[in-house]
Formats: sequence, structure tokens, C-alpha cells
Amino acid sequence: MPTGYQVMEWRTFQHYKGRSPAWVKLHRTMLDNQQWRQLSPAAGKLLVDLWMVAAEGDRNGRIEHGADWIAWRLRLASKRLEPRLQELAAGGWIRELNGAASPALAAGYHREEQIEQTEGACEKCGKPLRLKGKRLVPCPCDTRGSR
Repeated sequence: MPTGYQVMEWRTFQHYKGRSPAWVKLHRTMLDNQQWRQLSPAAGKLLVDLWMVAAEGDRNGRIEHGADWIAWRLRLASKRLEPRLQELAAGGWIRELNGAASPALAAGYHREEQIEQTEGACEKCGKPLRLKGKRLVPCPCDTRGSR
């Protein structure tokens, strides 16, 4: 039984550190993210819920509670939560903490390590994203025409 979950690519999708904001970012790049589009509506909604829960404190995308607590926190029945968590894990969106890792979870874990080192890449053009201080600098292709 996992003791918690890690939201994958946290530093790519949520750039703030050292605080607990009242909001989370939802990147426009998600519109073109094939893995996001392939999630069931229930799993996609759960992922956004997990982003909000993970933002409650400076834990770098970690939710240090098991599925029963998450079900209570989100007011979901545990039997409905489990398949959605499994779908997110299989898609590489989350991984279990202190649990037996499936191959899909292990692959997602290694992808997270790579993103922490490179800060990720723009989904439109593939250029590496970079930090300026503690803030993620948007890719130039993502800011053209937005003024």
C-alpha cells in the first residue's frame, strides 16, 4: 500500500517554491499534450485535483498521504479513486511513494529525474526550458503573438 504519491513533472508545471499558493498553473501547452488528451475525463480531473492538493505546502509535488486520505480529501469513494490513480500512474503523471513500483511507475520516475536536471522542454518546438532565478522562463515560441 503506497504511503503517498509524487506528481510527475512538478517543476515543469508548477514553478513556485517555498510557498503554498492559492492557485496552480494550467499550461496552454496541455492543449497539445497527447498524453493529457488520452486521459479519461475522470482521471484528467483527478490530476488537476492532485495538483491542487500537492500545492498545499512546499513538498515539491509530493502528497504524503495514501489513497484513503486522498479519497476523503477529494470527497471520492475509494473504489472510484483507485482506477483513476492507476490510470495516472500508467500514463506517467504520478508515481507511488514507498510502494512497489510497476514498470510504468519506474519509467515515470526516471522521466522526472531527467526533467529536474534539464527543466523540461517546450512541447511545441522541443527547445530546453530554463530557469531565471527561481522562475521558469517561457519558451519564445510560446510567447509570440500573446501581447
